[in-house]
Amino acid sequence: MRLRVRAPSDVQAGQVFQAQIELEADRGVRELLFTVTFAKSRLALSGWEQGDFAQRGGLPGETGAEEPSDGNVQVSFIVGGGRSIAGAGTIITLQLEARRPGVSSITVGDVYAIGSNGAAEPDVAILESGAVTIH
Repeated sequence: MRLRVRAPSDVQAGQVFQAQIELEADRGVRELLFTVTFAKSRLALSGWEQGDFAQRGGLPGETGAEEPSDGNVQVSFIVGGGRSIAGAGTIITLQLEARRPGVSSITVGDVYAIGSNGAAEPDVAILESGAVTIH
């Protein structure tokens, strides 16, 4: 499994933009939990949408997100009924508001994954974090 952040490199202060978290899974995924972090002094979460990965193969994948503290979003993805989904797509799209000029990274971490066999998946790679410059 591989995770990647896709976000614009430059935005204007006051602009709301999208940061997509993409997943590539050669083998099936039953459950995926991770955290997205960013500089709370520069960015604010204004909303989120479930990505297209949740609908792969016609199976009901469910995505959730909550922000227990500013700049720290916990994301969950669960496929029901003991099933799993493989392939590539967007897990979640975060709408972020650029608040103040400067640079903020957008990073995925604290990843926990359950594979198609029901066991923890130890080989999850973060391919690319994001960084945005706010003007």
